[in-house]
Amino acid sequence: MKDMQRVDFDSLQTKADQTIVYQGQPFTGIAVETRSDGTLMCETEFVEGVQNGASREWSTRGQLIAEDTYWNGSKHGICRRWLESGQPASEDTYEYSIKTKHKEWDATGRMIDKWKLSQTDPNFGLLEQLRKSYDIKSPKVSRSGPPD
Repeated sequence: MKDMQRVDFDSLQTKADQTIVYQGQPFTGIAVETRSDGTLMCETEFVEGVQNGASREWSTRGQLIAEDTYWNGSKHGICRRWLESGQPASEDTYEYSIKTKHKEWDATGRMIDKWKLSQTDPNFGLLEQLRKSYDIKSPKVSRSGPPD
C-alpha cells in the first residue's frame, strides 16, 4: 500500500464488532509496533478497520522473520517464515484462513515437510463453500487443481 498512514498499534482501538478504529473512524493504513530501542518489530495493513494486505515481523537484529497475507480479516495467500539467518523456514498457502498447502525446511535448507489439503479433509468442504461465496470478491490464490 503506497502512501498509507502509519500509526502506532497502541493508538488503535477495537470495537465490539472487531473493527479497528483510529480517532473514532475505521482505520485504513499501517499499524506499527516498535521495540524500546525504536527498531521496528511488526507492521500490519488495514483497510476500513479490517486487516487487509501484509503483516510483517522483524527480529531484534532487523531480519524479516514472518510475512502473512490477509484479505477481509482472514489469512488469504502466502504466509512465510524465515530463520534468523534469512533462510526459509516455512511457506503456507491459505484461502479464507484455511491452510491449503505447507512447506517446511530445516536449518540446512532441506525440505522436511510438504503437504496439500486433501479432498477428504473436513476443511475441504468448508473451503469449497467459501470459494463459491467469495471468489468473485476475493484476490485469487494460486491453485494447482485438486489437492494431491
